[in-house]
Amino acid sequence: MLELLWIENIEEVQNERTKPMRLYERCLPTTNMISPFGIGLRPTKEKAEKAPFAVWNYYPNYLPDFLKIQVADNTPLSEPIT
Repeated sequence: MLELLWIENIEEVQNERTKPMRLYERCLPTTNMISPFGIGLRPTKEKAEKAPFAVWNYYPNYLPDFLKIQVADNTPLSEPIT
C-alpha cells in the first residue's frame, strides 16, 4: 500500500497532539537534509507484537480512542519517520 500525506492545515500539524511527529519540519523546503518520507510497519498476527526499536504512541483525532500509531522515538529529521 502507498499512502501520501500533505499539509492541508498548518495549525493542525503544529498543535500539541501532532507536533511531536515533526510533520511541519519535514515539509519545510529550507534544506535537503530533512527526509519528507515515512515507513509504516504493520504487526503480523500477534496483537502484543513490539517494534524492534523504542516507540511513542500517537493518538490522532481521526482514529477511535483505543487505536494508536506507534512512532519511532528519537528519529533524526534526516531519516524517514518509522
